[in-house]
Amino acid sequence: MRNKLSAILVGLACLCICILLFWLFNLHGTRGLLQVERIFWVVVSLLILLGLTPSLFCLIGWLKRNKRKIQTGFNITAIVISSIAVVVVAAGYFYISGFPSPPVPETPRLVLVAGSGTGGIPDVAVIATSPQSSQYTLDWYKAGESVYTSVESGKSLAHTFILGNLDPVSEYRYRLNTGAEYHFRTPDASSPMHFAVGNDAHFGAGDNRPDLTARMLALIADPANRYDYFFSLGDLVEFGFRVEQWQEAFAALSPISASIPACYIAGNHDTLFTGVDRFLDYCYPAGVETKTGSPLWYRFDVGNIHFLVLDLEWSVESFSARQAEWLENELKSIPPDDWTIVLSHGYFYASGSIFNGWKWYDNPEAIERTTPLFERYDVDIVFSGHLHQMELLEKAGVTYVITGSLGGVPDPDRTYISPASLWYASGQYGFVDVTIKTEQATVVFRDSAGLELKNFVINRKRPGNRK
Repeated sequence: MRNKLSAILVGLACLCICILLFWLFNLHGTRGLLQVERIFWVVVSLLILLGLTPSLFCLIGWLKRNKRKIQTGFNITAIVISSIAVVVVAAGYFYISGFPSPPVPETPRLVLVAGSGTGGIPDVAVIATSPQSSQYTLDWYKAGESVYTSVESGKSLAHTFILGNLDPVSEYRYRLNTGAEYHFRTPDASSPMHFAVGNDAHFGAGDNRPDLTARMLALIADPANRYDYFFSLGDLVEFGFRVEQWQEAFAALSPISASIPACYIAGNHDTLFTGVDRFLDYCYPAGVETKTGSPLWYRFDVGNIHFLVLDLEWSVESFSARQAEWLENELKSIPPDDWTIVLSHGYFYASGSIFNGWKWYDNPEAIERTTPLFERYDVDIVFSGHLHQMELLEKAGVTYVITGSLGGVPDPDRTYISPASLWYASGQYGFVDVTIKTEQATVVFRDSAGLELKNFVINRKRPGNRK
């Protein structure tokens, strides 16, 4: 009876730890976490050791089966306790990591870039979530014209409405149900486009600066500054599997979220453990589709300015062969006289320092996998986050911009200077202000008060060696 009980407990413990490890290693961001955060190897090793503990006590009991009964009783007790510990730890790990995924709680409405539209203006998605299953109605119209009404086909917790066929240089107004009316403006597809880029706000980290984030978002939201779009380059939250952090983030984003179309890119913290599900719930919900790519990497166009969003979180572990093929095909299809802009969380060329054994500067894997394509197909500017610093670099005719910290703790001063570096600033919270005209782009680095730190004028690349 005791042997049978021991076998059942050992089997249960092994099954639990195997399921946990299988689940863990199949999550979106685990490979990058293991590659960069060495402490995670210690966690995994301890999990494996814990899972083997009941088997170890069982083996000890078998080797000493002819000893006194008290020894046998001790081993049975050890097996029971260690098996229970394995089950509790496995269940706790699943729970803490956000499995099963909780329902999406109510959040403020958002307007998102929803892929390339007609007339050179991207479609816009108006999304919202409700505390209970509901059927939503959206009234929207171009200022001075008739109202369109869209009604959902059924009840849902998540609500997505696509506003397409938008005209340039126009104001659009919309209202969900009988709520307040909001508006957004579309840019002129053939004249200057103005957008803001920020990254790494890290809501929920504890050492982030939500007060400075709020100040920068207020500057971006100010109608006097007339930003057409806002691009967030990832790590909006500290732990993507924590629903309350997403709620905090989007509550803070409310000054811009209803009136400036935004594009949110996945960062390594956003997708941590089950965080990728939460990221998609909030930033790329069902009903928002692009013509090419996937929810994590895609293209959208504003006139002759073409944006390519890449999924690079820790390093290149998420840059699959499929994504690489898509990237080259898209780059090939862009007219040589147009602007080509790349947006990603992970960086390529950068200055920095070593932290926890990882070299947080020029990323050889990312450089090898992607920059030959950037150079071959005349990419103009690459905007990246991940590092909490500001830097402008140039390599083989491609400009690389590290956009700063929208609230996360700034990185320490660099100990390694990238040969590609042209300008660098550490210890600053801030964002990047970009204006693109027909032949030139102006990139302005701003601090948390909106003051200009440095500006650069970048000429559009002339057709090079495209094939």
